[in-house]
Amino acid sequence: MKRVCLALVILAGSLSACNEELRYLLQQAPGQIAILLHRDKIAKILEDPNLDPEARRKLELVLDVKRYAEDRIGLVHNQNYSVYTKIDREAVVYTLSACPPLSFQAKTWKFPVVGEAPYLGFFKKADGEKKKARLEAEGYDVYLRPAGAYSMLGIASDPIYSPLLKLNDAELANLVVHELSHATIWVPGQVEFNESVALFIGNEGSLEYLVQRFGADADPVRYALGANEDDKTFSVFLSGLYRELDQLYQSDLSDAGKLKRKAEIIAAGRQNFRDQILPSMQTDDYRRFPESVINNASILQRKLYYKDVSLYYQVFEAHHQDLRATVDFFKEIAKPGGDVEATVRQWLDQHQP
Repeated sequence: MKRVCLALVILAGSLSACNEELRYLLQQAPGQIAILLHRDKIAKILEDPNLDPEARRKLELVLDVKRYAEDRIGLVHNQNYSVYTKIDREAVVYTLSACPPLSFQAKTWKFPVVGEAPYLGFFKKADGEKKKARLEAEGYDVYLRPAGAYSMLGIASDPIYSPLLKLNDAELANLVVHELSHATIWVPGQVEFNESVALFIGNEGSLEYLVQRFGADADPVRYALGANEDDKTFSVFLSGLYRELDQLYQSDLSDAGKLKRKAEIIAAGRQNFRDQILPSMQTDDYRRFPESVINNASILQRKLYYKDVSLYYQVFEAHHQDLRATVDFFKEIAKPGGDVEATVRQWLDQHQP
């Protein structure tokens, strides 16, 4: 279950959004309020002598990762992940994205604080399904998926949700660092940069933590290394599928011809992933992908999360693999207005031999 970075379910009182967005915010307000009202401090939970030992270990790990991320990596000091919320469902929210069937021009929505975003989050799956049906009736490719966490971007403290305690140590550490990255570095309207830099910091920061906590040869470290490699493999596959479809959409074929060829490309990609790529992967993270929804919306949404982050690793190398210095650099340039990724490229041109 993947996370979503964006608290699009907050600020229901803002009246500056257009009617669609305002209705959406008001619809999601009860779910957000319920989460805010049912948070308990992890420190208090740990005082319970009857607490399940594995739950205790995971909650202590969360606090330890949080301290490391704040003190050693330079992520924001706040109450995020010092609180816990028990929920009676596997997904915290369900995220929905939409795209025309013959274009990768994502449908977007505009909100206060977060800016323009290419997806919505729903606390109730039924609400997401209704929106999905309406968008499909308008002709969109639509993708609705569960998400295990989201960031409130510092407006309120993010809790650890009960289903997240099922994650292994490497996954849990990555999630905490990733989400703290969002609370630290966020540029309204630049979702691709926000996700890319959080992916980089989450992967590198959690790996750094796991090595110092468990040792370089420990199982959590090996898992994290394998998961990072699998992410890179998936990114290459996804980019290839995206390029092939995008070239088709730009071609002179009729719409009917494009739709037919689109179905063939997706079917071939699905089979190739199942037969050639999945067997070479080091973890089970992508075992369900061949049976999942593959359409323009899902490809674009996944591309948002699995973009090649080599640009950010170049910045990391330019800072002599000093993660804190790299994070400080990103905090400095992450200003509203302008193209932050272009700023990164310009900086690299000036600082690489």
